[in-house]
Amino acid sequence: MEKQQNAYAQLAMAMLRTGILGYGGGPSVMPLFRYEAVTRYKWLDDDEFGETLAIANALPGPIATKMAAYLGYKLKKTTGAVFAILFHILPSSIAMIALLSLVSVLSHSKIVAGMIAGVMPVVAVMLGQMAYDFGEKTVKGLGKVFGIAMFVISFLLLKWLDDDEFGETLAIANALPGPIATKMAAYLGYKLKKTTGAVFAILFHILPSSIAMIALLSLVSVLSHSKIVAGMIAGVMPVVAVMLGQMAYDFGEKTVKGLGKVFGIAMFVISFLLLQTIHLHPAIVILIFLAYGSIHFRLIAKWRRDEKKKKRDEAG
Repeated sequence: MEKQQNAYAQLAMAMLRTGILGYGGGPSVMPLFRYEAVTRYKWLDDDEFGETLAIANALPGPIATKMAAYLGYKLKKTTGAVFAILFHILPSSIAMIALLSLVSVLSHSKIVAGMIAGVMPVVAVMLGQMAYDFGEKTVKGLGKVFGIAMFVISFLLLKWLDDDEFGETLAIANALPGPIATKMAAYLGYKLKKTTGAVFAILFHILPSSIAMIALLSLVSVLSHSKIVAGMIAGVMPVVAVMLGQMAYDFGEKTVKGLGKVFGIAMFVISFLLLQTIHLHPAIVILIFLAYGSIHFRLIAKWRRDEKKKKRDEAG
């Protein structure tokens, strides 16, 4: 009984951390999932995580809830899957509903803008590392020539299909942690039918892909040894690598735009050292950068005022 409770406690903490500290949408949360599942709790090895992520990307629906469903099911079957999904999506969905009336205010808040800018380099570094790892697996699985060809094709197709015009609601959804898709579903449901509508929208958004993911779980061990499935997984790896790499680039671009070149590059270097050299928990790194981001613009404004005052004093 104690072992069962411990498994549920670990699952709850892991899903809360990925839900509360995951910024920027489903793919950007995957490094946190990887840390919890592979490094911290060792529920999966790195290869199994990569294969699972590839299968999850092949199914429709939000990637974060599919991965939560997989990990929960692996530990505690269907009950664990439901448990994991709830602990992953509830904090951010509740926060989204609670803050709906403040959307227009928060989307122009300097503190929120600073927190978003502050966390961007951490997410960019984590995504970049995962993109590199998936790229390495692609070349290993398909060979250099086919691997590079698949990268180029994936990049061109994804650039052609990309569209991210979502407005102020998406801005506030990005300011909150957790999977963006479920936050947007919560927003639309609440807008139409308040809390009942939010719950209704979230359930209908996540259920189909989560059920499909759970249905395939019992076949994963069998399918992973199939040459056809192995080829499909190897084939989807470059797409995942390109998506992660593109997101890392976009986050990097937003970091430089939000913080400026000097601060942006400094934040990248510090993020990389904390995550890849010191191996600090990503959650701790994210909290540190969120805290700094919340005061960044005020510090810059104060520095500029002091500089202007100094120049006036020197002129006088």
